[in-house]
Order: sequence, then structure tokens, then C-alpha cells
Amino acid sequence: MIKGAWNIKLYCHLELYSGDISFVEANLNHMWLSEWHVGDENILEPVLVSCKLPNTYSSTVRTVALSIKPCKSFSAKLNMHEAIANTTTAEGDNAFRIAVCVKPLHFAEDISRKLIAWIEMNKLLGADSIEMYVGDVHPRTWKVLQWYMSRADDIVHVHNYTSLTELVSGVWQRRRDELISYNDCLYRNIRSSRFILPVDIDEIIVPRRVYTWQQLLSRFFTSESLFLLNEYASFLVRNAYFMDQFTDTKHRSQYSISLLDNVVRSELSPDGESGKSFVSTANSLASH
Repeated sequence: MIKGAWNIKLYCHLELYSGDISFVEANLNHMWLSEWHVGDENILEPVLVSCKLPNTYSSTVRTVALSIKPCKSFSAKLNMHEAIANTTTAEGDNAFRIAVCVKPLHFAEDISRKLIAWIEMNKLLGADSIEMYVGDVHPRTWKVLQWYMSRADDIVHVHNYTSLTELVSGVWQRRRDELISYNDCLYRNIRSSRFILPVDIDEIIVPRRVYTWQQLLSRFFTSESLFLLNEYASFLVRNAYFMDQFTDTKHRSQYSISLLDNVVRSELSPDGESGKSFVSTANSLASH
């Protein structure tokens, strides 16, 4: 996150597994579009910092550090994770591994039952990984998340989230903060998943005519349309609302789950508005 105009160059200090050390100028890409909201001088803006490696490198990077001065030694360095095998070249339904990304949870009320229903529904629909970022939640909600964390074979991964901008209030700052978690999720899954799916915990993408997202994508990306995977960064799904007020709730049990009980929907959103997207990990630098 940066504050105000940034006119200073950044440099990447790279330590290779071969023992060599190199410096390259960093590239800064703004992740927030001014068309969404123009902030003032107090707004912190999310940026993507990248260090482009020369083609001549014959060794992979072990650590990286940033500085405003080149050729500086560092005591604090970020260790690079060894890249896992790329599974995005698999065939059939397995070619479409999907990681679900959830922005930071801040719920004082107990949402544990709703959260369980949402997690299990995403599993049924084909989530291969669910990355959840947790701020302040109710003790019962946290207990549910701890249970998922305790299962070694579970696909739910919980990450503690501390806002970098706690002293800066306002909805537009929080919207910018959310990009940090979405892009952390993208880069955690960039080689193991074909798509990430950024959604809220009151949102579900439900395919028609098939049962899973993988089956849906396999039907869409046929041999004739497969080229689209290489040309577009994301594929949007139009939105419809299933509100409580659309459904008679007089006789609803205290154990009912609105996710399953609400069956009356609004009209679909207009094209290009209020949708959620399958974001390609192969064609995206950042996720919004």
C-alpha cells in the first residue's frame, strides 16, 4: 500500500540459489482503478510490485528484498516459496481447478451455521481450495474455522488478517484493503489452480444443467472455444438476488438456512454489472 503520489524508484535485491546476488528495478502497477473512486491524500492505494528477472538467469530466486537504493545489503528478506508443479495443463474436468477467495471476515454476530452451509456448498460445487481471511469474528465462528483448520485433508485454509489501514476509516479504504487478500489468494494458487473465484460468504455460483463448476467450464470451453482461455483474463457470471423478503419466512425454523430456503430470485443483473468472475491465474497479474 502506498500513500499519495509515488515518484520514488524501488529496487529488488535478489539472492539466487546459486549464491549470486542481483539488483533489478521494480515495476509498480496500481491495482485500484480511478474510475471506481478517486481518493484523497489520506487514502492508501494498493499496488503490485514485481521484479522482472532477466532471461539470462539460470538459477531460481531464494530471497527478495525491496529498497529505494540499489546495491544495498539487507538483514530482512522475504523467502521465496518453491514453485509447485503446474497442474493447470491437466485435461477434462481436472483442467479447471478452482480456488475460492474470501475477503477478510469481520462479523461480531455468530455466523457459524451460515458459514458451514456456505463452505460445504462450495465443496459440492467443485472448490479445490477455499482461502479465508479472518479479522474479528464471533468465538463460535472462530471455533468452526478452527475445526476446519484441524482437518489435515480439508481444502479450507484460514489466514489471520490484520488491516494495514486500521487508522483510516471509510468504505472506500476497506474496498482497497480487500484487494490485498484477493491478490494474496491469487498468488498462493497461481500454479495449482486454473481459476480463482473471489466471492463473499453470501454468494454462490450455481451452474445450470450440470452439477459442478468444472462440468460447467468443460461444456463452455469446447475445442472450438478453447482459444478464449488464452485471450481473456476472467469470465463473468451474472448475478441474481435471493433475498429473505422474497420468501415467506413466517414458518421458518430457527435451524433453517436461508442459503437453501430462499428459492425466489430477482431478475438477472444487466450484462457486465454486479457479477462474479472466474479469474484466470494464467492471464492475470492482479485480481480486483
